[in-house]
Amino acid sequence: MPAPPTALALKVIGVRALKLTWTDPALPFDFIRVFRDTVEVAQVAPGIQDHEDRDLDPKTSFSYTLKADDGGVLSTEAGPVVATTLDGDVNIREVEDALVEALTTICGITVILLDQPGPRPDKPYVTLKLTGPTKIGSRDNLTDDFQLQGMRSFNASINVYADVPTGDDVDPLNAFQCAETIQSSFDRPDIIEELGLKEIGISTIGAVQDVGAALDTRHEDRAQLDVAILKASNKDASGVTEEIDTVPLETSGSFS
Repeated sequence: MPAPPTALALKVIGVRALKLTWTDPALPFDFIRVFRDTVEVAQVAPGIQDHEDRDLDPKTSFSYTLKADDGGVLSTEAGPVVATTLDGDVNIREVEDALVEALTTICGITVILLDQPGPRPDKPYVTLKLTGPTKIGSRDNLTDDFQLQGMRSFNASINVYADVPTGDDVDPLNAFQCAETIQSSFDRPDIIEELGLKEIGISTIGAVQDVGAALDTRHEDRAQLDVAILKASNKDASGVTEEIDTVPLETSGSFS
């Protein structure tokens, strides 16, 4: 009898997606059998040690166990591990969090919400301001469980702040170039997948604007771009199930 897998873990990676990871037992074994709520859903070859389970119901708990299979002889059970998929309704905070995570992956520098309290971080940094199509008071009046059901379009204003290069700077970060990197990176497969798992798509993206402004005797190095975001929930206003495909990047000379 083969030994069971060890170090089994389960992570939520999207509205309808969970990811299992584990450590394979010592050989010999042919594959790992993956069971969701006692029903086998996958067979995974040695060495892979992970499985993404997609197209699940939102806001639902799922339980997983694993068994190693060696010629039809099964190991004892590993698990269970349990996790709950995300709420499929559109939550402004979830969209903000997803975009901050994606921008951090792209830039490798600090990303903050424009209206978050506290002092600004040291430059360079990126700010994000997300606004919805329907104005319902100010953002401060929205609670964390504020919900917008169905397909929604949001505008994301992204600003990059950097210090003006001096003679001592060997490789200064240029705000305009960094914003251009953000613009082009929204077409990267890993970013498309990262956002798509949360049912967020990029609809259009505007041209990068150099908006540096004079501040006393200094000059602030700042660049801005505006992005149209699509987000779908599991239900529209009438309760009908609705899905969104990740939308390919469309770059235009101006944002409208």
